[in-house]
Amino acid sequence: MMSIDVENDARIEQWLNLIEASKATRKSYLTYIKAYCECVDKTPSELIDEAEKETKGGKLLSERNTVIYLAKFKKCLADKSPNTQGVALSTVQSFYKTFDIQLSAAVGKRKKRIPLRENQNFISKADVKTLITNAKNLRMKAIILCMATSGMAKNEILNLRMRDIIFDDNDIGTVSIRREKAQVDYVTFISPEAVAALKNYFNERNRDDKLKVKGTNDFVFVTYGEKLQEGEKKGSGKGSNISPQTFTNEFKKLGEDLGYGNGEGYMVKSRSHALRKFFASTLENAGVPKNKVDYMLGHTPSGNDLAYFQHDIDKLKELYIKYLPYITFEKTIEVRSLDTEDAKKLAKLEDENIYLKKEVGNLQEMVTMRNEDIGNTDKLYREEIDRLFSEVRELKRALSLNATSVAKKVPEV
Repeated sequence: MMSIDVENDARIEQWLNLIEASKATRKSYLTYIKAYCECVDKTPSELIDEAEKETKGGKLLSERNTVIYLAKFKKCLADKSPNTQGVALSTVQSFYKTFDIQLSAAVGKRKKRIPLRENQNFISKADVKTLITNAKNLRMKAIILCMATSGMAKNEILNLRMRDIIFDDNDIGTVSIRREKAQVDYVTFISPEAVAALKNYFNERNRDDKLKVKGTNDFVFVTYGEKLQEGEKKGSGKGSNISPQTFTNEFKKLGEDLGYGNGEGYMVKSRSHALRKFFASTLENAGVPKNKVDYMLGHTPSGNDLAYFQHDIDKLKELYIKYLPYITFEKTIEVRSLDTEDAKKLAKLEDENIYLKKEVGNLQEMVTMRNEDIGNTDKLYREEIDRLFSEVRELKRALSLNATSVAKKVPEV
């Protein structure tokens, strides 16, 4: 099987331009169309020229070579996952469709196969917490929390800039970005935990001149100056935008360290896309309406939904805050070392708590004593009043007797 240069083929360039493929889509499509061309041993231009000739010749769809080629390609894809097979065939169909080449109905039929459980992106809240706890640096921890609490995909995270996030007084981050895949502008949010992780990461960056945040146009996540991977193009060095390859390798390494594999080295639970799925499924299962979750994921909304959400971001934010407990991972301070700031803060809080408890006890004792004093005073006060009333009664009686006696002694005139 010879290697075929598809990237510089005129038909390929025409196809990708006509469908307005994004950078990420272009890269993916080139991979699959190259595999197709090498499988059938034809260049892209040869495939289209041949298909056009057969169309003009009036051959039935089932008689054309495209049927033979696609059947052969399916065989070449036999050892790939169902998802890979589906994307590869859809890519080839897009290529032919762009040049108005019809394909036999049999070609498009694919046996629907559910992936094995070990190959599915099942990830629980406990799994996400494990990823957070074992993140090797502040950048990785911030990335995981941002993805799990916002639903942002890899491409959005890698291209996220400082100007895209607004932090409010409650430490909720409002993220306004564009979903490149769907070409949709949308808004999502990041939790207080994610905001705290971001601020810690920014503090770390600002201690290094090459990593320091330079302005609102700076990328949120930048390279530490990692060693280039095989096949990776040299970028701008330390402090530059993270490459997709480096990003993927970071998650893969974390998965390997945690043993998240399917037996073939594929780190299912630690794939970044699993965090996006976690966000979506967790909020939907908790009761958030699907159309609202879809909007926060950057899925293409209906015209009415888009107009509603874009003008009611505050209500969407209120809904997000209501369901925050479902995507919150660390409810208490986790002390990993007595030298950490968290440990110092916790010790200070414990000392203050002991002091306050003592003060509360003293106040309660004083209140009890004061009540007793008031009770005693009331008793004495009542006894004194009774005594005075008794004396008044005695005086009245004495006055009455004296008045009678005087009246008897006064002579009549």
